Amino acid sequence: MLRVVVFSSFTYAGTDSYSYLGAAGELAEHHRYAIPLAPWLPGQLPPGVQTSLSYERLPGYSLFLAPLMKAPVREYKDYLPVFVRIKPVQAALDLLVCAMIFVIARWMRGPAAAWPAFLLAALNPFFVLFEASVLSEILATFCSTLALFCLLAALYRTDRSRLFWPLGGSAIALGMLVRSDSILLVPCLFLPVFLPKAVGLVSRRAGLGLTAAALLALTVVFAPWPVRNWLQFGFPHPFGYLCDVRGRQIQHTAFFGWFATWLEKESEIPGTLYCFANPGCVSNINNYPQRAFDSAAERMRVAQLFQLRAQEGLSDRVDQEFGTLTLERIRRHPIRSLLGMPLMRAYYLWTGVPNQPLRDSPMSHRYSAVFGPLSIVSRATMLLGLVGLAMLWMRHRAAAFLLTIASMARTSFLSFFGFVEIRYLFELLPIVIALGGLPIAALWTRWMGTLRAIPCRDHDSSPLNRT
Repeated sequence: MLRVVVFSSFTYAGTDSYSYLGAAGELAEHHRYAIPLAPWLPGQLPPGVQTSLSYERLPGYSLFLAPLMKAPVREYKDYLPVFVRIKPVQAALDLLVCAMIFVIARWMRGPAAAWPAFLLAALNPFFVLFEASVLSEILATFCSTLALFCLLAALYRTDRSRLFWPLGGSAIALGMLVRSDSILLVPCLFLPVFLPKAVGLVSRRAGLGLTAAALLALTVVFAPWPVRNWLQFGFPHPFGYLCDVRGRQIQHTAFFGWFATWLEKESEIPGTLYCFANPGCVSNINNYPQRAFDSAAERMRVAQLFQLRAQEGLSDRVDQEFGTLTLERIRRHPIRSLLGMPLMRAYYLWTGVPNQPLRDSPMSHRYSAVFGPLSIVSRATMLLGLVGLAMLWMRHRAAAFLLTIASMARTSFLSFFGFVEIRYLFELLPIVIALGGLPIAALWTRWMGTLRAIPCRDHDSSPLNRT
């Protein structure tokens, strides 16, 4: 019921959505990949400012949307007709993800785990939010789940490992065309080198060959994108450029390192990091928490740096100052910067609620009463997944090792470099749900066993019957 209500009445489209839709429109109408300005931005840019060269965003999601567009695109008013066609397709992808969760949980512990995992996925409210949003999360999650599905199939069906492992590499490449963070699944492809017997191989050398085959498949699928950029722009730009809302490149990024020395939660981003990266926003020193400064002198120094940034933009001098400030903070408190803060961010990422479309939507007040109490669903799912991973280590260590690599690589990268947006972990949610079916299956089996062990009263032995 929740899926039907939200799917029929909720739609989210933000700045990123219009970038994807604009590029999809260019593909459908002009057969080229380019990202025009969002409709609410001025039609005429200032002198000397060029529109996007179209390589700052990966093309996967726009290619996915392009068949749903109908030329001439300029007749669309706010792309509303396209939203009607996008949501059912994303809902179908979501159902395929639920089906893969069912199969993965069945491999791990049979039907007793498969059905609870499937229901956890089908009733998860946050899948519904993203499938009703014009964002790349659902497609990226499908590609990541497909990749892990293929790799786990190689472990549980070792007779076909030589086929499933390269397929897993191809699925990772598809995910990399959608979201660059999908590259964090690449370490999983090296599992045959360390555990060749887990995939039915007899030697480490054979495992190295299987890994090489998977990397070759990944390269073949991903290569057309950097080759196209090399031919068109003279450089491969495999993961694009970091750009602002107008599509202009942000050339200097040392300030990200400074943010990573104190940033803890996603709620701290809009008034600090987003504002600093936006040329039209004036950073206010009062928006920053006290832990961003080690002393009053440092606070004054950062305030002066904000003033310099307001005058010069993200210039070389501003970039160098932030780089120097970052190194000084790390040297003063290395344990805090390199261990304490990453651990805090990792805890927040795994215990937070992936409800960005709801928070950013103008209809959030309508659904907050429904989704607010359901935040416990996210935390309970993560806890079940953690218990399930511990149980998997006792049942199938190779599969547990694979999923641990997948989760640790992404978590370590995000937490160390200060990427605290919870949606970046959304691609791992299907695997967490599949693992969550294991403790539920164990409890169900124990409960049923207890019921069977209770002796039934013999009807004929009753004193009344003997009378």
